[in-house]
Order: sequence, then C-alpha cells, then structure tokens
Amino acid sequence: MDDRLSSQLERYASQVTASATLIIRHLKSLKDEPSTLPSQTSVPTAVGTAQLRLAEAAFQLLHFTRDPGNVLTQLTVDLQVISAVRWLLHFEIFSLVPLEGSISYHELSSVANVPENLLRSHIRLAMTCHLFQESGPIGMVAHSPVSCQLASDPSLVSWGQYFANSVFPTATKNVNATAAWPGSKALNETAHNLAFNHHGSFFDYVSQDPARTVEFANSMKAVSTTSLFDTCHLCKSFDWSSLGDGVVVDMGGSTGHVSIALAESFPSLRFVVQDLPDVVSNSIRQLEERQLPLSVTTRIQFQGHSLLHMQPVKGAAVYLLRQILHDWPDREAVQILRSIVPALGPRSKIFIADIVLPEAGSIPATEEQVMRCNDLLLHQFTNTLERTLEDWQAIVSRVSDNLRIQHVYRDPGSILSLLVIETV
Repeated sequence: MDDRLSSQLERYASQVTASATLIIRHLKSLKDEPSTLPSQTSVPTAVGTAQLRLAEAAFQLLHFTRDPGNVLTQLTVDLQVISAVRWLLHFEIFSLVPLEGSISYHELSSVANVPENLLRSHIRLAMTCHLFQESGPIGMVAHSPVSCQLASDPSLVSWGQYFANSVFPTATKNVNATAAWPGSKALNETAHNLAFNHHGSFFDYVSQDPARTVEFANSMKAVSTTSLFDTCHLCKSFDWSSLGDGVVVDMGGSTGHVSIALAESFPSLRFVVQDLPDVVSNSIRQLEERQLPLSVTTRIQFQGHSLLHMQPVKGAAVYLLRQILHDWPDREAVQILRSIVPALGPRSKIFIADIVLPEAGSIPATEEQVMRCNDLLLHQFTNTLERTLEDWQAIVSRVSDNLRIQHVYRDPGSILSLLVIETV
C-alpha cells in the first residue's frame, strides 16, 4: 500500500465520501429522519459498516491536519472539556435544563446556585462537543439531541456520574501510583486507592456501600448499550440457538442486562445470573420495574454467588464471563476458571467475552484507542491490564490440561472478542 501522505489523504477522503453517501441514502429512505445518527447496531449491516468506516477516515484525516503544537493544544482542550462536563454533572445542569424548551442562563445559574459567567463558559465549551445548544432569544440554553439523551436515560446518567465521580479522580492519580508502587500488582496499590484514600481492592471499596454498588452496576449496564460494547455483538458471535433450552450461567452478571438481551433473541435458553447478594437484590427489583414479557423474565433467575467460590450450577450449557476476568490478576483469573471446572458437563463450554488486545496498528484506530483506554483504566482501578490472545491462552493452560480455547471471534464494530473454551 502506498504510504505517501498524498495517497493516504486521497484514500481517507474517498472513504469519507463513499461512506457518507451510503449513510445519507439510508437516512433519506426513512420516514422520519433522526436528528443524530442511529447506533451502528440498529441499522442494516452495510450502513453500520459505513458508519465505522466514516468515523475511522474522519479520525485519520483530522490527525493529518495537526502539527505537534496543535496536538498539545487539542490535548489541553480535551482536558478542559472533561473538566467542564464534570462541572456540569456535579451541579446537575443536565437535569436542570428542561428536556423541552429552553431556560435563560440567568435563571439556570440561580437554580443551580452557580455564577452565571462560569455557567455560560462551561456550557459553551460543552456546545463545541454537541452538548447543549443556544435556542431562541439571546441568553437562552436548551438541550441538544445528544445532551437530551444523556439527561433522560437513567443508565447514561449513572454512567456520567460514575465517570465524573470515580474515573476522572482516579486517572489524575495515575502518575502518583506508579511512583509510589512501581511494578506492583497488588489489588490495593492503585491510582484508585490514592484517589479515594482506601486500603482495600476496588471491588471491596464498591461493595462496602450499597450506593456505590448500584452506581457501578448501572454504569456497566450503560456501557453495554453503546455500539462498541453492545450486547447484540455477543448475540451474533455464536450460534446460541444450537444450545436449545440449555442453561447459561451469567457469572458476575450484575443487573442481568446481558442475559435479558440473549433471552429476548433466543426464546428457548434459560439463564442464571450470578453476582454478590447486594447486587442481586437490586437487580431483581430492576427487572420487576422493567415490566418485560413473562416469556423473558420466567427464564431468568438470580443467584447470590462469589466468583472465587466453587460454581454451584452443574452441567450448564455455557458459563459466561463477560467483562469479568479482565478485572482480575492472572492468579485470581485462574482461580475463577478453576472454580467452574468441577461443574462442567460433557458438552459444557466456558465463554469469555473480553478485550483481546491486537498488535499495534492492526485494527481501526477508533477501535484500538478504546481498547488501549480500557487497558489503562483497568491498571488504574485494579492493577490489571487487558490481555493479548497469548495471555489468554497462558491463563487457560494454567487452569487445566484438558481445556483449550477452540474459537475466537470479534464481531465487526465490537471492542470485545468471544473466546470459546471447551474440554478436549
């Protein structure tokens, strides 16, 4: 491939044109054209692929326009955008701006009890990221389509709060943690420990407060609704219908959002969602509040269980660990998998749905960037890292000589891969 700058610019520009043309054609075919692009997982495959290609090409073209000075300028801007969003979340601006209509900066500042000039500065920076918009007479602010979704979706609200209250403060202690504990793999020697001045593991910290437990569970549920982490990718990564009416044990399944998605798509499967007792009691209540069809809810049960204890459900078709093992160091990951082995039936499988780190530059940068971001997030919270395929194979080999990773698949547009482990 020709790597001259002119050739790269031409290639990505052509990709933008072709992808945008296909997306525009799709939008014009709709009865009611949306104000924002639909999620790639909710549109025809060709349109979803075009959205991915458009995002990647635009991302690359944007970076071609930046010299080193502009790179540093943009990093400064990105930091202040994060700070502004955190400020807006803290003072509940998203919920104070009406979902319909507008409100004056003066009235909004009075209700929020913040200085009007600071409010205007924070909102106007957020507007450059399509959060909020000025509407009607001068001095009036309203929701944009994006900020309206962030304000009205409870799971996205929880995710935003978790980002502001936990992720951001933890990231600021990244350097301090490495300086204090270089090379440490201890679960309680992390940036999160420094940010929140505690001496246990991250999950100990979360479990000590029911409010933290609920916030974390809801934020994980929200993450699963984004296109890169959407549960629909898991539905498409395996022939689930081949399991008939088999049981899927959703280990560390939190609110059961993954099992619900699978149950809605595969009407014969049955599910056992396992998590800590506090999480389970909250999840049962949430499931009842959703008022889902009985055809779904009657096939899902919840069970209090610790990942490190022996698996009580015997002979299930699948033991599913979705975004679970990446939170644990190798030793504990091996222990969790070993706890499943005695429960395996002759045809049981273990599914690991997690990031498999690629070789640098081998996948679209827009997808790789999210993977690398998660890699650092894990380190800052749990002193673990995302794993390569070789890392996963090494862990499985330590669990049992009779287990093998038989299949690895990453659905297009997904950050997570599915690793299918079977007895040989």
